[in-house]
Amino acid sequence: MNLQELYNTAVSIMKRYKASANKAELYKDKFVCVIFTEKERVYSGMSETKTEDDTITNTCAEYNAISAMMAANETRIKCIITVGFNDDKITLPCDKCKEYMLSLIHISEPTRRTPI
Repeated sequence: MNLQELYNTAVSIMKRYKASANKAELYKDKFVCVIFTEKERVYSGMSETKTEDDTITNTCAEYNAISAMMAANETRIKCIITVGFNDDKITLPCDKCKEYMLSLIHISEPTRRTPI
C-alpha cells in the first residue's frame, strides 16, 4: 500500500464520519490516522476530545491508530499518514506521537537505528 492509497483510505473514513455528523463543529479540529504495517494490515484512529468532570482530554489520531495496531499484537509500522478533517491535508504528528512511535522501534527492534 502506498501513501496515495493510505490518503484515500483516510479521506474515505472522514467522508463516512462527516456524513453521520450533524454539525461541522463535530469534526472541526479532528484528524484521522491510517497505518499500514509490515504484516500488510491497515489500522486507523481518529482524534477525540472528551470532557469529564470539567476536565478536557484530547487523544491524537496517531495514538488511537497505534493502540489499535498494538491491540492486534503488531508493533512494526511500514507507513503512516495523518489527515485533517478541515482541509483534507496531510499533517505531521505532534511531538508526543512522534515520541510514541519512536518507542515502538525499541519494542520491535531494540538494536535498530532509524534516521529521523
